[in-house]
Amino acid sequence: MQPESLEAPTNRPIYSPVIVNNKSAHHLFICEGYPSREFQIFYSSVDDSKKTLLLVSESDSTIDHDSILVTHSELTAKLTQLLGEMPLSTTIYVLGSEAFIWDVHSVATQAGMVAEQIKMFAPVSGQRRLFCTHCYHITEDVTHSPAVCSGCQRNLLVRDHFSRLHAAYVGVQIDAEDPDDLPLPQELI
Repeated sequence: MQPESLEAPTNRPIYSPVIVNNKSAHHLFICEGYPSREFQIFYSSVDDSKKTLLLVSESDSTIDHDSILVTHSELTAKLTQLLGEMPLSTTIYVLGSEAFIWDVHSVATQAGMVAEQIKMFAPVSGQRRLFCTHCYHITEDVTHSPAVCSGCQRNLLVRDHFSRLHAAYVGVQIDAEDPDDLPLPQELI
């Protein structure tokens, strides 16, 4: 009898293709940074009287005169305000980094929206938010495993287990028994 090969469990979000919800009374498009050509075409396909574009950027960039520009630090307050003013049958379409997408998802669900009303494009980068299981600190923009926790400085293996609560992947100490025994860094996909 041969031992079974056990693969590490994965719990990564799956991003389905995004289509316009024609039953929505309003469409809220939220984009981190400058929108991709695909996003602009998608945005253009909706009637102007039924859509709002919220751009989240630290620079002055807009794609049309009706877009609303906010910084990352202003996002939660502005999104909460907009959702309070929009019809209940609004659909949100989100493009950005994975952490950004799930931050928007969290704000929207706290405002009373259900998951079916929040359409998330696939993340635009491979950067991950990392949750340390040792000190509970969040490290942003992780691109390789192992990664160093910005809280406790431990070397963490970046697992393919995604926590929707923290909008982050789980990191566990990789060198607990031998701090000098580290695997070569691998780029996260």
